[in-house]
Amino acid sequence: MGSNWRAGVVVLGALGLLACGTSASTTTTAAPTTVQATSTTAAPTTTVSLADLRERLLTAGEVGAGWKPETEITAADLGGIGELPCSGVPDLAINPTIAARLVAATGIIMSPTDGTPRGIKEILVTGEPDRLSRDLDAVIGATTDNCIGKDLVTKDHEKVRMEVVALDGIGDQRSAVTVTVGEPPDYQSTWRGYQAVVRVGPVAMMISTFQVMGTPDAKPVMDEAGFVALVKQAVAKLSP
Repeated sequence: MGSNWRAGVVVLGALGLLACGTSASTTTTAAPTTVQATSTTAAPTTTVSLADLRERLLTAGEVGAGWKPETEITAADLGGIGELPCSGVPDLAINPTIAARLVAATGIIMSPTDGTPRGIKEILVTGEPDRLSRDLDAVIGATTDNCIGKDLVTKDHEKVRMEVVALDGIGDQRSAVTVTVGEPPDYQSTWRGYQAVVRVGPVAMMISTFQVMGTPDAKPVMDEAGFVALVKQAVAKLSP
């Protein structure tokens, strides 16, 4: 299936966890590690310049030793915030107008240098704060109503379970979940992902991680405390 990070985008993207909300396919093949996403429906409202947004992204060096940025990423890899984290389950969707406004303006995908099947993705969206807040409320509310605490099955027969991760007092608006995905037929191969959405004024960030574990009982490399620390580190860069 190609590189580990793209495999993660493919598998968890089917659930809306890593690749959400756009079908654009503009490819970056040169050195830059960020790509400006495009949409065939509507462009996101920008109140912060693209150059400024890029300065607010985490870098592989800030995440820590053993991480590197991917360069050959597409707008579809980055996606957006506008779909539910359990959107791979039939009949669950968010308003497409809202999804179009939440397409990523820029982002970064990182993978470990040791080649293990893990990945980190951060995307940024910008817009007028009040409308951005309402749009995020719609996504967060739909996630809470349709995804959290339920045993879900996707159209590809993966078993999915989502639970809330506490992000008390971070940013102006926040939501985070952990997602566990069991793969058929025996459901021993398990994907563990975390996803957080945080808004600071006119900028919203979604940061996602994934890792593959051989069995459901395997200990993840990044646990919940580690993910919350990563979110706090990313949010610290959002304020000008």
